[in-house]
Amino acid sequence: MVSTTAQTVRANIFFAEKDLALREDVHRLGELVGELVREQGGEALFDLVETARRAAIAHREGDAEAQRELTGVLAALAPSTARDFIRAFSTYFQMVNMAEKVHRIRRRRAYLRDSSTPQPFGFVDILQRLRADGATIDDVEAVIAKLLLEPVFTAQATDITRRTLLRKEQSIAGHLLEMMDPYMTPQELEATLGQIRLEMTTGWQTAEWPLEGGIRLRDQAEHVLFFLTDVLYRMIPPFYESLESALETAFPEAGTRVRLPIMHSATSLDDWLISPGSGLRLVLEPEAGTVLHDIEPQNDVLILLGPEGGFEKEEVERATAAGFRAVRLGPRILRTETAALAALAALQTLWGDFGK
Repeated sequence: MVSTTAQTVRANIFFAEKDLALREDVHRLGELVGELVREQGGEALFDLVETARRAAIAHREGDAEAQRELTGVLAALAPSTARDFIRAFSTYFQMVNMAEKVHRIRRRRAYLRDSSTPQPFGFVDILQRLRADGATIDDVEAVIAKLLLEPVFTAQATDITRRTLLRKEQSIAGHLLEMMDPYMTPQELEATLGQIRLEMTTGWQTAEWPLEGGIRLRDQAEHVLFFLTDVLYRMIPPFYESLESALETAFPEAGTRVRLPIMHSATSLDDWLISPGSGLRLVLEPEAGTVLHDIEPQNDVLILLGPEGGFEKEEVERATAAGFRAVRLGPRILRTETAALAALAALQTLWGDFGK
């Protein structure tokens, strides 16, 4: 998410041809969410959500009166209505985020079908650039040998989602992938959208966490286990296969002799913080008083970044007590999967050769 003071006029938003499918997915999902809100909350809730949505859009486009209207709508919400109001918007944004993730797969497949153009900043693209700049397979192997991939999971109660809901999100993503089939008939498309609508409905009717006793330790453990078993463990084999294939493409003379990095067992944040290390240690914190430009250039840098939603305050304090320095990436909050790349690019610009 990027903070900006620039006003965006909705009518002037341009979608490149490659992103039109994403726009269509978001439009379809938005219509389904609208139907869901009407069905589960009634016309009154739907009208309230629409009023707030339109006021927010008008405010973004520079209408000062719209902000007062939106503030009035929010201030008048009763607690029970506020719960469903929040859920309506959170459901919509979950669907939009999911459509964006599926679109990445769509774009990845497009690049894989076009062997003449590697995906920008993908493995093949980066390795070919390195080779063009004079790097050898020995140089690449030496860098890969130094990589340490060690997943760290934090028990952040605000990010806990029931496994049932996570599975529903996976199911919806699977249906969106099915809709990429160019030979899908209108009847099949309608049936697939019906399945998505069903998953949305049952998700709305499922409590986000147990109603009695609050979030328990086992709920946090279940949350972590889901991402281990259903995401991380399934991702590692194709990740390695993709890297191996890219190495063979960029350095065909090397074959498959390059040793790939090892994925170590998961460890707790506290155990990882006390692990030995050298060089500058940075923890990304949106409210930190220091920016990267304030720091003296270093050759050896370790960057610690949190999960979606960021670290808890006490986790940042534990990191700084362990020798990390809190920094922010300017007036913006990035997603977990892009924050590391953005930080590395910023460091390379400030201290490396991007600025030369």
